[in-house]
Amino acid sequence: MMKKIYCCLAILLLGNVQFAEAQEPEPVHFQPVYSGNPYLAMNFYLTAITIDDTTAEVGDEVGIFDGDICVGAGIVTGPLGEYLDLVAAT
Repeated sequence: MMKKIYCCLAILLLGNVQFAEAQEPEPVHFQPVYSGNPYLAMNFYLTAITIDDTTAEVGDEVGIFDGDICVGAGIVTGPLGEYLDLVAAT
């Protein structure tokens, strides 16, 4: 009987475990014109970022512009052999 109680208790406790999704840092220098989940967004997948022979590092911010309007932004969070995915919309 105690074994069944422990089993039920374990199932209840495991059923209540919630896994928190890691939040990506918000860009400070570039603020896109959209907020939330944009309609008809474009996705950019960057694997290398180099400006004037300088490679982007973890913590660097990337902005996507349409003329003078910031339409997307992100922060490099890992090595650039991986994808940095950015969403852009107007």
